[in-house]
Amino acid sequence: MTLILYNTTSPQRKINKTLTNAYTVTFSLKGDANVVSPVVLLKYISGIDRFNYAYIEEFHRYYWITDIHELIGGVTELTLRCDVLMTYKPDVLAANLSMIRKGKGGLSMIPDTNYPLYPYRDMKVIKFVPEVPVLTDTMDEYTKCFVLTVAGK
Repeated sequence: MTLILYNTTSPQRKINKTLTNAYTVTFSLKGDANVVSPVVLLKYISGIDRFNYAYIEEFHRYYWITDIHELIGGVTELTLRCDVLMTYKPDVLAANLSMIRKGKGGLSMIPDTNYPLYPYRDMKVIKFVPEVPVLTDTMDEYTKCFVLTVAGK
């Protein structure tokens, strides 16, 4: 099986990670094949600790290297954890999604119950002049009030 080792300084929650220092090796799986968090065995590589990211071609998945152990007999054991953002990046980017939570900054128009809202308000009362007609089909002589709410800056 083929493992491509990389180094990345991109944060875990970033979908488009920058991968550098590609190095291809062959490996075998330790124990049962677990595609989500496999443990792989490979020949000793000098400076293996400079890699923190990997791709297994046969699984078509990207992984974070979470642990490295040097075993006897020139064998290195890597514990991996699937990076679902990079693994499913094409599907995520092609999806038509609705946002439920928003990150820090960005659009303030996205409702988020976990994001604090500030109690500042600016209220203005504007009286309509009776001589100026309001152009709408739903108005009649009993309509006395409009409420206009504007969110944003």
